[in-house]
Amino acid sequence: MAQFDIYRNANESTASLIPYLVDAQHEFHESLGTRLVIPLIRNMRQVEGLYLPVEIGGEVLYAAVPEMGGVLLETIGERIGTLSHRSSELINAIDFLVTGF
Repeated sequence: MAQFDIYRNANESTASLIPYLVDAQHEFHESLGTRLVIPLIRNMRQVEGLYLPVEIGGEVLYAAVPEMGGVLLETIGERIGTLSHRSSELINAIDFLVTGF
């Protein structure tokens, strides 16, 4: 698993609202049984800099940084792509959430 790869959400109870998860955890911690993920959600919140628009398969979803959390590996489905090209934006959003700047 690579940092900022996109995975299908294998959790049937949340997949309709959160179809994908972005792995925010560095590969150095790959041996853990959990991953820190950023959910890609269908409805946008009005907090600039914390909800980043992402287009997947013609649909605009939002990387919901304030809603990131730890999940078990078995709730992560197949890899469908990567947001590594947007790593700076994602890291900036995480930093903004934690530091306020």
